[in-house]
Amino acid sequence: MAKNGKRVRQIDVANALGVHQTLVSAVLSGNFNNSTVRVSRDKVDEILNAAKKMGYKPNRAAYELRGGKSSVIGILMPAPSLSFISERQMRLIVLEQIANQRGYRMMIGHIQNPDIAENYVDDFISRSVEGVLCLQHELQGDKNSIVKSLSRIENVVYLGLPAGVEDAHCVTMDHCDGIIQAVHYLASKGRKRIALALAGKKFRPMIERMEGYKLGLANERMAFDPELIWVGPEKVVPQPEYMRSIYKKLVSEKKADAVIASNDDWAIMLMKHLHSRSIRVPEDVAVIGYDNLRVSAMTTPSLTTIDGREEAVGSKMINMLLDLIDKGSVDQKVVTVKPKLIPRESA
Repeated sequence: MAKNGKRVRQIDVANALGVHQTLVSAVLSGNFNNSTVRVSRDKVDEILNAAKKMGYKPNRAAYELRGGKSSVIGILMPAPSLSFISERQMRLIVLEQIANQRGYRMMIGHIQNPDIAENYVDDFISRSVEGVLCLQHELQGDKNSIVKSLSRIENVVYLGLPAGVEDAHCVTMDHCDGIIQAVHYLASKGRKRIALALAGKKFRPMIERMEGYKLGLANERMAFDPELIWVGPEKVVPQPEYMRSIYKKLVSEKKADAVIASNDDWAIMLMKHLHSRSIRVPEDVAVIGYDNLRVSAMTTPSLTTIDGREEAVGSKMINMLLDLIDKGSVDQKVVTVKPKLIPRESA
């Protein structure tokens, strides 16, 4: 639900203008032409402008109770086979299952830009949602707009700690520890030139992986060489030209004998590129991915990877939110999930 004092009601607009709520209701519902209340065009404009300035949004829940159109459709679909779903899909399945078990239904919004996020938050508030799970609170070039929009909702749990929100409820993934595990594993296998390939360096997961890489090397008493780091574009699908660039800088020029890739997609494409150059994995270059996608166990060689434990993340997020809603508080505001290295054939 919206935070106390945050949701602007029709009565608030009426009080601000010194008019009766019936008049405001007729104008904001668009029924003033059919209403028994006589209202001038100037008064209509005054009410509409005041409502917009005050941030008034229609209460969809109340409208639907009066028999109005809900503008919501339902979708029923078969449960996906566990053999063909990603870890992120598993997180969503866990969220839905636990919410259902505790008597809740979910509304889902896919955000590509701040305006879409703002529209979804408006819709959530108008439908009196009890709380929101925010799985992405940073957009490229914009780190604050989504968090600002969600400040109007009382119960919010974030995936990762949002910048500038000191008392946020969140579940974090320890990306730093995941890379520390990977470096330790590679060092234990005798690798001396361990490289890191990142998809960008601005977002928190990539920043934490860089920190983990440096700490992991220090733990193994290995020198940090910035030339063994490749940084690509922010959050893009891996492309062949990126694999050529990774190979050229890290393997050909800097003689890396192991590469920790940004995720499993990047790792699998890198293995394919190395194979095309007759470079053996793991004999010549070991490769480690991140995410533990289902396909990572099906590659040749099978991919050593870091499991972010998405199912555990989803479970902790939804239970934290529902405890906030049902009990008003939780024992821990910040819960951290440790990843797990999955050794396979590629390293």
